[in-house]
Amino acid sequence: MSKLKFGKVQLSIMKVLWGKKCATAWEITEAMNRLSRRRVAHSSVQTHLRELEKNGAIGHDVDNRTFVFYPLVKQENVVQHAFQDFVEQIFSGSATGLVSYIVENKYVSPEELKKIRDMLDNAEKDNT
Repeated sequence: MSKLKFGKVQLSIMKVLWGKKCATAWEITEAMNRLSRRRVAHSSVQTHLRELEKNGAIGHDVDNRTFVFYPLVKQENVVQHAFQDFVEQIFSGSATGLVSYIVENKYVSPEELKKIRDMLDNAEKDNT
């Protein structure tokens, strides 16, 4: 899949597949409906599965005439792409802008801030 962009339902499907490694359309629908307040129709899941497969994000095997789907893209790659896209779109590619927003709007606790400082200190040491 050249672009690792997914809609909400597609991303939910991918999360189920990354967690289970493989699943039928019914198993995916049931898992999504257990995890979400908003129910998704099985026909909608099937439509999204076809789209995901067409775009190369998932594949399938056949077991007793039942399609068993599995992911072809790694979760880490999707997260990395989505994060880069988010920072680019919202903060014009500025990591400083992202961190500034998080800190100024108090999205981190004092404990988390200390952990972030430690990570930054360690990263700085590794780069010298």
